[in-house]
Order: sequence, then structure tokens, then C-alpha cells
Amino acid sequence: MSSSAVDRIAAIKRTRAITADILRRSMSSLLDGRSEVDLRNDILSGIAGENSLFPKGWYDPPPGGTSVLFGTSPFDRLKYETIRDPFFWPRESFRFERETVGFVYASSVDTTTGMMGDHGFTVYSGSDGRIAQHIRRVYETIYTVADLAQVGMKFSALYAEAMQVFRKQHVAIRWMTTHNDTQKTNLGHTVPGSFDGDDPYLGTFEEIKERITKGRIFINEIEDFSILPTCAFTVEARLVDTEYPELPNTFFHFIVTFSNGQKHTLSDFDDIFRDVGMSYML
Repeated sequence: MSSSAVDRIAAIKRTRAITADILRRSMSSLLDGRSEVDLRNDILSGIAGENSLFPKGWYDPPPGGTSVLFGTSPFDRLKYETIRDPFFWPRESFRFERETVGFVYASSVDTTTGMMGDHGFTVYSGSDGRIAQHIRRVYETIYTVADLAQVGMKFSALYAEAMQVFRKQHVAIRWMTTHNDTQKTNLGHTVPGSFDGDDPYLGTFEEIKERITKGRIFINEIEDFSILPTCAFTVEARLVDTEYPELPNTFFHFIVTFSNGQKHTLSDFDDIFRDVGMSYML
């Protein structure tokens, strides 16, 4: 059965909220020395237990479309160009400790509409105030970029404004490559099938994965795609402090939706922050 673009926007919101709750539940006992693999497996079990989601994510590799990385100073584990690189797939040898900075990402897909509801963030509940302040600043900076988006705005213009925001906040994109984007560096991409004229193809899960991977339009410096009254796209970045590069590479993932011109930025972070001891983010 076909669905309207407005219905598909609703599915994106629902899928994102479900994914956020899965991540929150999976991380409820994060400080017990669990490994990257342990947390990844818990997240995948949660996704597989939801009837409305396919049992694995579309962004694969990494296996299962889910990534977990744990790093301590100097945070080399977080200096990835792409999480598709097998070196940065979850491992048993990296375990969460009190001063660990973690990267968590899941790429869930709704079974009815084929819409993605990805979620991802940086987690830190340690005692270093500089790290906490840096993580909060990166979060607010990426949210500021999402807040700039408006109907009719070209992706290239949004990218240019984002670069100005980053410079003012003394942050920059580092260690990032998107192989499907000819520009390699971007701030996110459309949710394929989220707008009229770009209807999703509902076949097997492998076909849907391929559709999402190849159907994305990226927010980069040359893209002329204009934001439509009904559409959805991600705003995501991995940022470092340009003045204090020893601070960790920090990531947050938002989805911006427009439904008949009405904008809603999907965050779904607060419950996670509360449960993992990141009160400085609230």
C-alpha cells in the first residue's frame, strides 16, 4: 500500500523515537565495564525485538548497521574517517570506563514505509569539565545549524552558513569521509522517499538498504537541492575543537522534518542524557 509524503514523515518521527528508546534502554548499565561489542549486541537485540523495525540497520557495514566506539585520552578510537572501516567496528577489547568518551549510532528502518529513523550521539559521564563543556558546545552548535534550515533553502547555502557557525564556535569537521558523496565531507543527507516525487521502493530489506544508500542527497558545498515543504533530512557532524585539538571528536545526529511547511527537529536525547549521567546536557 502506498503512503503519502506526510505519512512517511510521521513514520520517520515514530521510528526515530523508538530507536532513541532502544538506545536508552541498552545503555542503562553502561558503567559496568561492558565492551563495544556488548553494547552493540544489546542495541541490535532491542531493534530486533521491535515489530515495526527491520532487525538490522541500513548503514551496513558496520555489521548490523550499528556502531559503538569507546575511547580514552588521546581518543584515537574516535578519530575515524568512516565507521565502515573494519578497524573501527566494535571490539571486545575496548570497554567503557569512568573517563571513557563513547560514540553510539544505530540506523533503524521502518518495515511499513521503508523510512529510516537513525539516531546517534556522544556519551561522556566522567569528571573532566572541559570535556563536558566541549561536548555540550558541539551539541548546541549542530542544533544551531539544524535550526537554520527553512523551506526553499538550498543545501549548499545551509552548508555555507554551517561553516560560518563552526568557525565562530572554533570547531571543525575532522576524520570524516562519505564515500557516496562526491564532495566527501557533508553535514547530512535527505531521507530517501520522504518527499513527493521520491517515493520509496518497498522490496526486500537488502533492496531498501540499497535504495537508502544510493538515494541520499547530501548537504555539501555544491548541492542545489532546495528544502521542500514536505521532506526530511539529517543534520549530523563529527566535530573537533580547533583551539584545543586534544578534546575528543564529538558527534550528534539530528533529523529535520518538514510536513506541509511545518518544521520539527528530532532530537530525542534528553532521556538518554538523564539515564547515562550527562546532567550537564540538560
